[in-house]
Amino acid sequence: MLPIVNYTLKELKAVFDKSWEWRIGYFLIGGFILARWLGLFSSLELITLDFFLRHRPPEPQDEHVVIVLIETDILQNSENISDGQIADLLERILSADPAVVGLNIFRGQPNNQVDRLRLVELFETHENLIGAEKAFPPDPILPMEEVSKEVVQEQFGINDHFFDQDGRIRRVVVGAYLADNNKDKSDNELKFSFSLRVAEKYLEKHQFILDNHADDPEIPIFKNSKTDQYIKLPKLNQTFGGYIRNQDIAPLQILLNFRVGKNNFEVIRSSDLQNEDFKIENLTDKAIIVGGDEAPFPQFLPVAASSNLIETSEDSNLVLRRFGITGTELEAHAASQIINKTLHGRPLIESIHLLTEDLLVILTGLGGILIGSVYRKKRTTLWNIVLLVLAIILLLIASYLLLYYFGIWLPILPASSLLAVTGIAYIAFYQSERLALEKARKLEEEAHKLLEERRKVTDRIFNSIHAGPLQTLAGVLRSVKDGKLNQTNLITDLKALNKEIRNIGENLRQEAIEDVYLADSRRDIRLELTHPMHEVFYEIYNLCLQRELPGFQKIRVRSAVFEPFDCQSLKLEDKRELCWFLQESLENVGKHATGTTRLLVTGKVREDCYTLRIEDNGPGLTSPHMGEGTKFFYRLEDTLKGRFSRISKPEGGTICKLTWSLSNKRSALF
Repeated sequence: MLPIVNYTLKELKAVFDKSWEWRIGYFLIGGFILARWLGLFSSLELITLDFFLRHRPPEPQDEHVVIVLIETDILQNSENISDGQIADLLERILSADPAVVGLNIFRGQPNNQVDRLRLVELFETHENLIGAEKAFPPDPILPMEEVSKEVVQEQFGINDHFFDQDGRIRRVVVGAYLADNNKDKSDNELKFSFSLRVAEKYLEKHQFILDNHADDPEIPIFKNSKTDQYIKLPKLNQTFGGYIRNQDIAPLQILLNFRVGKNNFEVIRSSDLQNEDFKIENLTDKAIIVGGDEAPFPQFLPVAASSNLIETSEDSNLVLRRFGITGTELEAHAASQIINKTLHGRPLIESIHLLTEDLLVILTGLGGILIGSVYRKKRTTLWNIVLLVLAIILLLIASYLLLYYFGIWLPILPASSLLAVTGIAYIAFYQSERLALEKARKLEEEAHKLLEERRKVTDRIFNSIHAGPLQTLAGVLRSVKDGKLNQTNLITDLKALNKEIRNIGENLRQEAIEDVYLADSRRDIRLELTHPMHEVFYEIYNLCLQRELPGFQKIRVRSAVFEPFDCQSLKLEDKRELCWFLQESLENVGKHATGTTRLLVTGKVREDCYTLRIEDNGPGLTSPHMGEGTKFFYRLEDTLKGRFSRISKPEGGTICKLTWSLSNKRSALF
């Protein structure tokens, strides 16, 4: 296992070293982190959270919380229902022995003192009756003046709502310290929320009591009185990604993990409770939240949840569709999430530590760099793009599942955005780098081809001069040296030399545009290289032996056998150079092998190889000097990936031999 780890670390280090050459990825990571610290991603992160919460699978109806609606009629100017009607309704509900009843209706000055005293008495005599108040400006609403201070402290909770910068509600209050004139804020009065009071009274029936966390007194917990098991409520920090630089965040706030579905809570009309057929025992041991429906124009609070609190047949005909949920339904969601977290483990939304969030963003940025850096030597970026898309999809899925099953919210938007940006940036960079390298490679190949063409042209010029004018000039010099100079022959040779020199340019042009090999420029003999090569070799053999060279004068025995062979693997230039090899080898015999009486020339196929062999019985090699022709033979050996040799025989004579492979894929012969 250790070698695998070492190899992986080595590869990652190599990628890091390579990616550091283009540092823009690390600047992008730093830029994204700075943008998060400045709160530039906050709104987008909260919108992404809304999207994930809305698109969860629907949940069954909550079996713990029941909503009771009191019908009001604003159109008939019945702004407030009377204390007596509320008292009658509460007495009817309390007779069913519910676990807790929360009255989410504010009471102003009484119209009837007797009805007010009845309502106050219900609060005084029923500890499980919870009232609502608003504690924060601009419009605080205090509890009824007739209620004792002890009841206010124990049975009333605040239901103030805090709006985010985009006007939505995503967090609910667990508790808040009310401001007073004391300089020491630790002495400020702590008020719990209405929803927490409802949840607290309900959970007392299930042996869970509200307490403070041992390590952090600001974190409320529900502790099981029998097993010491406890459930803590998550603490919303000011460093949470969606609320960075938001001054409204307080530790005793939690994010709202509303229920998803079309029938979240059982909704009962107050008129139905007065019906004798209604089974009042259905409210036993339930958490009842009493509120007004404010029909037909309810005030909906803007949250990501969809309201099903009011369902009427006229809803489909409304010109302005309802948006959000009502305050009563918001309190039901807030109380329900605490109850279900404690009893059933339904997750509450938690955020990870700011440094952990930043670490996740950094890792995704490095992941984008890594994905953009792999396969950088490939000709296509398809695999990089596929990996990048898969990584983003897996990141989104993992974030969604963590939120759904554990309530953990990750900074998915900056993380996935950075992953995409760094990945695309490095893919584009390495793609452009690869294209630049390919362009440079092509330019280098073109330059190499030009150099190769220049070499070939140079060799072709040399071959033309060497096979024509130089041979004629060598014959003239030899005649002068031997004292056999004849004026008529001299004039003839000089005319031939003049013609050969003048025809060099024209012959080269013909070779360049036609598939020919010019074997004898004096007689304008052209050999077609499209013909079978063994036939071309025969023609070159015959033409060479017709020349008046010293080595050919005493030949008595001569033989030429060229076996047919497949020359598809040979290029046109290869054929031309093989022709020149045979011509030069034969003319070397004619020029240097004086006294030769036997000349054997063969071309044979052996084991997918072809061998040209020129053998004479002349004086052999008399000088170690390597001429230009011999140098060309060795270059031809490299070109054909073959083998060239020229040796002297012990009994006299020379063997010149060239062997090359006939297969398309040539390999060096040894």
